[in-house]
Amino acid sequence: MSPEPVKIDILGLNLVVRGTPSEGFRARGVFRGHGAELAFAHLVDIETREVEDLLRQIERQYGDFSRKVHWWTEDGMVDLRWTLDERGHLRGRIRLVDARWEFETELQADQSYLPKLALGLRLLLRA
Repeated sequence: MSPEPVKIDILGLNLVVRGTPSEGFRARGVFRGHGAELAFAHLVDIETREVEDLLRQIERQYGDFSRKVHWWTEDGMVDLRWTLDERGHLRGRIRLVDARWEFETELQADQSYLPKLALGLRLLLRA
């Protein structure tokens, strides 16, 4: 992976991601939304397979709006889930946990957001 960090936005969760020697990723995260701004005090460890799983789930949802996305990090710091309604409106929840706090909020967007997210994940995996 390139030594340059990659920035990814997942519905308000802004991650600055760097590769690790174990072929995973380490990220610092800030969530901005619903009047809140929360930053992780600890680094989030994300396995390559976890990024690939999120990308697969998003790509499946392109062809079948009834598919649900549910993604979490193994360390339990991020739990993200959403569905698309028949018009393509995304509705979901994100739960973030750090050493000193826990935060959960609703997410809303439209399906036009998903290609941008998928592209960011593909670039991360190629970096």
